[in-house]
Amino acid sequence: MQHFLRHARACLAAALVLNILLGLFGALPARAADEDGYDLWLRYRPLPTAQRSALQAAASGIAAPDDTPTVRAAAAELRRGIAGMLGRAPEAIPAVSPMQPRAGTIVLVRASALANPGGLADADALRRELTPLGAEGYLVRRARIKGAPVTLVAANTDMGLLYGTFAWLRQV
Repeated sequence: MQHFLRHARACLAAALVLNILLGLFGALPARAADEDGYDLWLRYRPLPTAQRSALQAAASGIAAPDDTPTVRAAAAELRRGIAGMLGRAPEAIPAVSPMQPRAGTIVLVRASALANPGGLADADALRRELTPLGAEGYLVRRARIKGAPVTLVAANTDMGLLYGTFAWLRQV
């Protein structure tokens, strides 16, 4: 009889442990299904209030003068990332003219178009810095265009602009 009771207790303990494990692990797929691979790789969670204010000032608009599919993708990713970190809709991040940037604009520009944003100090020096970086290289830095403080994402090619966009988003 004692052998039977020990066996019954062991079975009950095993069933209890199994129920606990199934309960714990059964909840995980529901949470994992809420995100796809893109969200897991590039998750743009809302920032704390202090950081959100700083980001809002540093990313008040996006200027992407070249209308190519890759530059549109870079601008869309900026909108998505900024909106996610600020906790608002991507459409609320306005497009801004690169010729009339306002403070806090993120300007995407290829080396070949650096003369176009008039008022950019040291455009020639910036072009010289970009030359050795190759097709996929980029520079991300603060600059002034027509007196307005902006964030400049500059590259030799559209792919470089896309990579620079992701680099800026990682830095935030």
